[in-house]
Amino acid sequence: PLLGSGKVFTTPVDDLREPFIPFGQVPLEWAKIWGIDLGIDHPFAAVLLAWDRDQVGYDPTKPQAAGMMHVLHTIRMTGATAVQHADAMKKVGANVPVAWPHDGNIRRDTGGSLEQIAKIYKGHGLKMLESHATHAQGGGYGTYAGLADMDAYMQARMWKVADTCTDWFSEYGQYHYDKGVLVRVRDDLMAATRIGHMMRRRAKPV
Repeated sequence: PLLGSGKVFTTPVDDLREPFIPFGQVPLEWAKIWGIDLGIDHPFAAVLLAWDRDQVGYDPTKPQAAGMMHVLHTIRMTGATAVQHADAMKKVGANVPVAWPHDGNIRRDTGGSLEQIAKIYKGHGLKMLESHATHAQGGGYGTYAGLADMDAYMQARMWKVADTCTDWFSEYGQYHYDKGVLVRVRDDLMAATRIGHMMRRRAKPV
């Protein structure tokens, strides 16, 4: 009853959880990408994803197909600035590509001039992709299609999350629909995860 029309994801947490992998031990061949949620009117969030394309089920002729997804690290910050967000991410993975949402195209006043938000983060040293996140098929950026893709990986048990990502698991457990509409409250890490997963085709083994 608390979750209204039901949870977005139903895969048991125990089926997702895996021991934290120290960053120095993450296999180099895993393609890595950050997904971010810019936090324009809510907390900023960043999620570091790694894509193990050597897992059974990956089809190299289909750039979005299968493989194992790993959530390695999460960041959620309230009341911080873009430079603080960028510094926190660079301490973990400075050379990892960064996927960003459509609202990164919004322009903000930066000392008398309007500057695209995504370019502000690029100016702070992040490896921002040249355009906002889109689906591989069709080029759109619909939320529900992205969630369905994540859910397919989870249902196939091709999705793992480090047991240290407690904030991620907290959001996961509360993420739900109410009368068929996604409740966008405290979903910052879920949104960042969706953006990164959507652009996994641009992940790099750095």
